[in-house]
Formats: sequence, structure tokens, C-alpha cells
Amino acid sequence: MRDFFEHKIVLNCPTKAEIAAAHRTLPAVGNIEISCGLRDLQTTLQALESADFFGMHIVSKQALERGVVLRAYKGKNGPCYDSGKVASYSGGALAALDDDRHVLLTENRICEKTARIYSLPVYQKTVQITGGNPELLARLQTNPLRFDCDTFEDDAQKLAAQLADPPAHVVEQVPLLYPGPFKMLILPDGAMLQRGVPTLISRSAAQKLIELDDCILLQGEIARLASVP
Repeated sequence: MRDFFEHKIVLNCPTKAEIAAAHRTLPAVGNIEISCGLRDLQTTLQALESADFFGMHIVSKQALERGVVLRAYKGKNGPCYDSGKVASYSGGALAALDDDRHVLLTENRICEKTARIYSLPVYQKTVQITGGNPELLARLQTNPLRFDCDTFEDDAQKLAAQLADPPAHVVEQVPLLYPGPFKMLILPDGAMLQRGVPTLISRSAAQKLIELDDCILLQGEIARLASVP
């Protein structure tokens, strides 16, 4: 994990072009920290995605009305090799979608590169990774086995099969902000909680999301920005 934190760029209210330039400036692996206003949060997140950063998340979770600090990482490009590792999402949603279009449920087979990404501290609260296969791990140094990470369609079908019907009656909703690092959380009823987007979520679901995924319960003027997913 040291490589991701050895090289860092800090920017204040950057433009999309400045974010793209920062990605080019960083070596193959590194991180970026950005300060921006809350109303610029979604635009900044989109610029980070366009520049090929990943794992975007809000570092500062207090006094959001005064601005936010974001951190993101560079280093998700490269070949995918099989090490026999399996990842499981254990947060308050049904599944999570990462910045490489992996739909993470329970016991998803992942490549070694993705396992390295999920080992970052920001993922460790909600992602568990198995130790891998000793023979495949040994092969990584000399004769690695290619791994097909393009499983989005299959994983999406598995997710769809597990979705429950939305509640037939009106439920109380509260305004939440998911700080990341996943691009999106998918709730059991199919509702989607996008990173950095104030969203109205049922109070019962919100309790688990606050506890397990560090979602932020919005207050005051900020709460008015929330909309139904």
C-alpha cells in the first residue's frame, strides 16, 4: 500500500483540465487530494472519474457546508492475473459498484490487481478478501495466469435476482450522502445511492448505511439538496 501514498498531489478547487493534468503528472501509482465546495462536489467527482482516478471518497465529514476534502487514487490500469482471491461486500447495502464496473456482492472472484486496490484502508471496513491460492500466488512472479475481470453482465444478473420489490406503502425518508469509495451502493429494493449525491433513503435502510458505510445524515440547508433515487 506504500506506493499509493508515496506520491501525492494537492489541489484547491481545480478545473477538469487541472485534474486531468494531475493524473498525467503522477507516476503509475499515487493519490490526489482536492478541496472544493459542496456544490462543486459532483462536478469534481465526474472530473476525477474522467481522468481515470478511482476510490474517490470524502475525507472531511464535518461542516460540509464549508466545503469538502476528497481523496482519490491512481493505479487501476494494468493486466489482470488470477491469485485465487475472493472479495465480499459487508456494508449496509445489498451490493456495491466500484470504479472498474465490478458489482461486489458476496464471494466475488477478483484478480490480484483488484485485491490490491481493495486492500487500501478506505475499503477495509466493508470489503473482506480471502488469502488466495498458494500455487496461483507463486505463479504471479514467473508465469501469471490471466484473469477475466469483465464480469459486469453476469454479476448484474445475480444482483437483479436478489432484489426485492419496493415497499408498497409510503416510508419515512431521510437525506443521506454516501462519501465513497465505491461509485454506487445498490439497496435491497433496487434504489441506488450514488457517491457524493444527496439522496433520500428510507430511515430503516439509512441506519445501517450510516453505521456500516459511513454515510452522512444531512442537516439544515444541505438536506434540501437530497432527492429520491
